[in-house]
Amino acid sequence: MIALNADAPAAIACADCADQKARLILHRGTGERHRMPCACTATDLPVKFVYQPENSGCVVAAVAMIIGKTYFETKQYFVAHNDFTVEGAHRYQWQEVLDAHGFAWRLRFDYLSRLNGARRESWPCAPWADLHLVEVINTRGSGQHAVVLLRDGRVLDPWWGVLQGLHRYPRVVSMTAVYRVDPPGGAGA
Repeated sequence: MIALNADAPAAIACADCADQKARLILHRGTGERHRMPCACTATDLPVKFVYQPENSGCVVAAVAMIIGKTYFETKQYFVAHNDFTVEGAHRYQWQEVLDAHGFAWRLRFDYLSRLNGARRESWPCAPWADLHLVEVINTRGSGQHAVVLLRDGRVLDPWWGVLQGLHRYPRVVSMTAVYRVDPPGGAGA
């Protein structure tokens, strides 16, 4: 069993599953402990799950899941001066990485127009693509966090594992549907 403090990243008990047992996780928001099976053993995921080994590496891990690479392979595509132990990636950075790997995206916010500020009737939107990169407010409500949302509503959270739905987060900031536009191994790979 692994006990975590509130500020430490989820320990990676498996390097492609040396540990097939459930991990004991401390929920940062409520302080309660619960068991979570290792996500890398899930066989029904459309992408390979990637944990974030650095405090601010959620965007790198989410993009790694989408493009099909490891965390450290994907980290090389981000700006060299980023220190993912203390600072996350900016939206333009992950958009460029997705673009370089043959993906297009459609970004939605909780408002319809930046000009008049009209809010959407229903937010967050129902998933409209197979994969979404979603920016949420983390469970402590203290900052943004990136997760991958699947069409069936499951959330691949690089810190917590596979969760059932966006309702676990205080707020959804943006939702980005991600589509492959180049075939694997094509010009964008």
